[in-house]
Amino acid sequence: MLRALAVHGAVLLSGPPGVGKTRLANEALTSVPHPVVRCHATDAASSIPLGAIASLLPATLPSPFVRAAAEHLSRGGRRVLSVDDAHLLDDASLSVLQHLVRHRLMRVLCTARSGWGLEGLAVVEVGTAGPVMGLVLMHQRQCARAEDVLAESMAAAGDTETLVQVGCARAYNLFFGLGDEDAAVAVLDSVSAQRLSAELEHAVMSCALTFALEAAPVGVARLGGVLLGGRAGQRVLAVADQFAGRYSDAIARSEDAGETVPGPFPSVRSGVRAESMLRSGDLTGAERRAVPEVHRPASQVLSRVLLSQCARLRGKAASAVRITAEVVPEPDVRLMLWDVLLLAEFAAGAALQGQPDRASRALARAEAGLRPAWRMARFAVGAARSWVLAGAGRADEAMRAALDNADLAREHGAHSEEIVSLHDAARFGADTSPRLLALAKSRKDPLMTAYAAHAQARALRDPAGLEEVAAAFTACGAALYAAEALAEAGRLARLHDRPRDADRLDRQASALAESFGGASTPGLVVTSTLAALTPRQSEIARLAVVGLSTAEIAERLTIAKRTVDNHLHTAYAAVGVTGRDGLRALLGHGAHATAGAPNGKRRP
Repeated sequence: MLRALAVHGAVLLSGPPGVGKTRLANEALTSVPHPVVRCHATDAASSIPLGAIASLLPATLPSPFVRAAAEHLSRGGRRVLSVDDAHLLDDASLSVLQHLVRHRLMRVLCTARSGWGLEGLAVVEVGTAGPVMGLVLMHQRQCARAEDVLAESMAAAGDTETLVQVGCARAYNLFFGLGDEDAAVAVLDSVSAQRLSAELEHAVMSCALTFALEAAPVGVARLGGVLLGGRAGQRVLAVADQFAGRYSDAIARSEDAGETVPGPFPSVRSGVRAESMLRSGDLTGAERRAVPEVHRPASQVLSRVLLSQCARLRGKAASAVRITAEVVPEPDVRLMLWDVLLLAEFAAGAALQGQPDRASRALARAEAGLRPAWRMARFAVGAARSWVLAGAGRADEAMRAALDNADLAREHGAHSEEIVSLHDAARFGADTSPRLLALAKSRKDPLMTAYAAHAQARALRDPAGLEEVAAAFTACGAALYAAEALAEAGRLARLHDRPRDADRLDRQASALAESFGGASTPGLVVTSTLAALTPRQSEIARLAVVGLSTAEIAERLTIAKRTVDNHLHTAYAAVGVTGRDGLRALLGHGAHATAGAPNGKRRP
């Protein structure tokens, strides 16, 4: 209904008396982001010209009055006119309504009894308002009220088709809204216990598989998609492919099956093609397809999550935070599944932007709102947890959290989440190259290949390999990862005594980082640290890191030892360390920080 209102601009809710048309319209209008003007047609006013809308008009109208009345109602910007019992409108009010609809002067939502119509109104038949009302309440985050409405409607269902419709709506609200997997399954079991046609059995199974995609191991959900068959089965398999990290297959299946799930029960993962594009390395394509459906809050939230992820990969931390912050639910709202995903993404963006307290609060809300049934969402929260830890300067804990999340995802068959967490762990300092290389063997997507190559080049301490990886990340649009690879390559080139290459790589990393607007990761600390030093301080600090003594630095640079010591102490203060060990931790890895000293001993 809201989709029809957004697309067509004029909608008629049609149905017999007593099915709840007015209540449904009123509930739906609470979700419309525009002012609502209301009128109610009655038998008493049906013989009075403009009687239904007289209270909305001035005492006198210029001629022609129909056009004047329509212009008066539509003035003041985008508004919605609600007309209840439109079949009782007087002729003059009906003419004004027709003028508004024909010229699209404002959005119109009418209710009327079956058999009445008006040219230009998109008709939505209302057999029983229960399931629709329940979903309206659910999308307004009033899930407990929705359960009451749907339970009552299910008890009153007079035929199996209505029972299936209401039962699926109720189970959907129980699972995605209240997070009660057992109750949702029990509702579908009670529906399935009836003697259903093959078509209705297929509808119940399709609804059940939307839950399996979130709760069951990926392999189990995949089997369900095979058994379901048809386009609905293909959509289940597309989501399963995405979760398994097989993005090319997921994109192909979504193209074959179509992404939009008909009816009121879409999977919250209905944007499988856009997310698969993002995870395969086509950020631009993902951003183009991340268009929210205005009538579904879940769609709006999940589109913002995807756009925020794209912004983070591009290094645009402020944009990522802004995209998600606009739809973060109020603190007293009971969280639904998509709210948890949103808060996890918001926490990751805030951590990247250098707002650890804000990130921690968002993560705490996501963790508190997580329900056992939402197993796939658990991995998104786990990934955010590692970045909140990193943003707080706890890189070792962040690395362990990322590895733990990768292990849990692997057990579930969610290799897409395993891949991301393994790459994060590599960025925090772990050698995850064997696992990433193994996963990359059967997944040839550009970003997956770059992840594995990045982890391997870091493990091998290969500056040339890291520079190649930076080019691969840049081709995908993942500028943040490219900057990290260049920063690490510059550090390693310096340790390999290739100062010219190191300077070039540092400049490239700094040029990328300058466009990030405050994004900070452990992999960028070298770039940001060196930016805090003068050229002479940076030069002396690097020589100290590779093991040269104060005397050797003074001799090489033809300056006094006291000048070297002064520059070093100033550099320590600038980057927040207390000595050479701290400097080595920032600018070089411990095992290789002795490269310039004989016999591997550190210089004093």
